[in-house]
Amino acid sequence: MGQWQAAGAWQAAGAWRGGTVAATALAADGDVRALMATRVGVFARREAGADWEALGRGLADPHVVAVAFAGAGQGALLALAATATGRLYTLTSVAADWQEWTSWAGLGVGTILCPSPAFAEDGTLFVGTPGGVLRTLDRGATWESCNFGLLDEEMLCLACAPDFATSQLLWAGSAGGGLYRSRNGARAWRESGFGLPDAPVQALAVSPNFADDQTVWAGLEGHGVYVSRDGGEHWVALGLGERSVNSLACVDGATLWAATDAGAIQFDGRSGAVLAQAAEDEMALAVSALPDGTALVGLFGRGAWLSQDGGATWEESASALHAPPVVAALGDDLLLLDVDGLLAQATAAGAVVDLPPAGPDTVFDLAGWRAARGEQRWWAATGAGLFYWDATTQAWETVAAEALRDEAVLAVDVSPRFAEDGALLAHVHGGHLLRSRDRGQTWTEITGPWGSEPILQMQFGPRGVGDLLALTVTHKEEGHYGVTVWRRAQWDAAWETVASLSSGVPAVLVAWPDDATEEALFLATQHRVIKLFALAGGELQVQQHFFDEGSRVTALAAADDYAATGRLWAATNAGVFASADRGISWAQVADLPAGQAVVWLAAGASGLAAVTLGGRVWRLAQPER
Repeated sequence: MGQWQAAGAWQAAGAWRGGTVAATALAADGDVRALMATRVGVFARREAGADWEALGRGLADPHVVAVAFAGAGQGALLALAATATGRLYTLTSVAADWQEWTSWAGLGVGTILCPSPAFAEDGTLFVGTPGGVLRTLDRGATWESCNFGLLDEEMLCLACAPDFATSQLLWAGSAGGGLYRSRNGARAWRESGFGLPDAPVQALAVSPNFADDQTVWAGLEGHGVYVSRDGGEHWVALGLGERSVNSLACVDGATLWAATDAGAIQFDGRSGAVLAQAAEDEMALAVSALPDGTALVGLFGRGAWLSQDGGATWEESASALHAPPVVAALGDDLLLLDVDGLLAQATAAGAVVDLPPAGPDTVFDLAGWRAARGEQRWWAATGAGLFYWDATTQAWETVAAEALRDEAVLAVDVSPRFAEDGALLAHVHGGHLLRSRDRGQTWTEITGPWGSEPILQMQFGPRGVGDLLALTVTHKEEGHYGVTVWRRAQWDAAWETVASLSSGVPAVLVAWPDDATEEALFLATQHRVIKLFALAGGELQVQQHFFDEGSRVTALAAADDYAATGRLWAATNAGVFASADRGISWAQVADLPAGQAVVWLAAGASGLAAVTLGGRVWRLAQPER
């Protein structure tokens, strides 16, 4: 097949702004002045007025849990990042790629990065993990455990004294309510929390004038801020009442910022008096500040806020930081769900509007249906049952069926002929499949021959009328999974095994076009696309296409007119590819802007739609048919 030609280039069609920012960092100089850690990578800002940009090159895991600058003010600024899969990375400039410290492999998830204030000279970095504190003295070449004296090893915060190079003094706060101090660079710890309540110590800040005032602040869960005037030996309550303090940043010896469950709060470090507040209705997870008035706050679900005038005014980040997200299509409108359970609707006109939460528990899956006359319905599978969106009340309502009451519904699918058959599928916790044929009023359990094998996926066929597909998975050995594909052609027919395959990951994508000629079914896992088909009622045949080794297929879609055109699309971490000959050969289509990983694809009459990691929507016109 020759190069598949798209009609023009990808066009941006909306962005779901916001997302969770778990950690922040600021620097007074260097190529990068600000960092934020998100589930979709590290984002950086070079200077005042500049846009946030993704710094993703070299990161094998986009879920970043901690960031920091090392060597600030010493002419050797280094950016540090830790990921949820237990990797540590360094970055020397925005033009470079992240470099992994492979010496860290297997040592745990670094949730706190605490470099020595003299890192450029001493190469010392402390990393807090759920299993204690680790230290490097040689810029990551080697590591050693530093847990002697810690009664609770689940670390929530670390802080070095400004004169650490000579004093070797630092503090650690733990999830068990312990506050510890070390006077020898973490070789040994002793309890140092007299006067603190029995609550997790989540944040620490040290006065820049510590040599003179011996002041340290601690932020606690549900107990506000405490202060010590003797280097951490004794503590007294300072302020912020019963708020949970997730992060502290010291502006100078008198002013601090706190990231709390009631937003960002600036307070007087001597009296505890509140000086300013921002994002009061939001959960603030992280805060960083500089003496020049710059403050950066990371929020749960709402991105980051930046102030350059001490908190008088704020600029909200315009970045799309939602992960992974899950997408359901209603014609050209999309319903988006991120890992935090937040929901939004993206319209064909490019607007993205936040929606209220669906039910009181975690949302696992979405489904949508739209009739030709305009009627539409959305469903959300949640840990507290199945919900639907009531367009009249503009609210989520529970599907009040006895079979689903208080059940954790893991997945939901709607028949393509819902207007006629009213059919829905629900995958309920415990491996149960339920069906409804009256728009969700009553449900019947569907039994299958797979026994206790976990259900990986289930869906209706392209023609509805009881044609069902189920995928089950078994863990064979480390890095090896077996997947079985089952099909039932009618509601009361027996399940038949369509195929069995092996994969290095328990994840399979499905594209099932309406194709009476070949009855084709497409599966994708890792870097291959598998086509199952039968010609003129003959035996099942298998074709496979392998993309480059190391690439991963992240989304798969068939054209709505596949039977006539044979068109398919596959998104990979190396770009979007298309086939115009029923999956035999593939060619790359117009590139998306750099740094965009596609997580969802769909093809409709108006063209191809894609959603990238973070929540940006893109559209590409189809060629003339």
